Amino acid sequence: IYRLEHPGYKNNSHMTELNYYKEISKYKAAFVGHYVYPLNFLLAKHIEVLMCGCIGFFEPNPLLKSQLGLLEYVHYIPCFDEQGLIKDASFYKKWIDSEEGKLIAKQGKDFVREKFGKEYIKKFADVISKCF
Repeated sequence: IYRLEHPGYKNNSHMTELNYYKEISKYKAAFVGHYVYPLNFLLAKHIEVLMCGCIGFFEPNPLLKSQLGLLEYVHYIPCFDEQGLIKDASFYKKWIDSEEGKLIAKQGKDFVREKFGKEYIKKFADVISKCF
């Protein structure tokens, strides 16, 4: 397990922009949690992890569905249960090593690339360009 700092947190130019995504893409899975829950916003990490093809193990947040359209066990795996963070390593290994886990990673990747990819960004650029 590796803990990657976001490139904006310190001077680590070797992990900026595309290099950061290339690094995330090396991993089969990644965790995304929140500093303080509940938050009234989501982190870009949810999209970045899925866009890079990782299985996303995400802390629960109703905004994942309402704002991003992400569905549990379709696009990502929730890593909390009634007792909090699931601490059983076999739970994660099962998903990482299974065809079902690979399918969820693919569905998550395809979903965010379609929903938040080039066309999504182009729409914002078109709106902004009309302002000038």
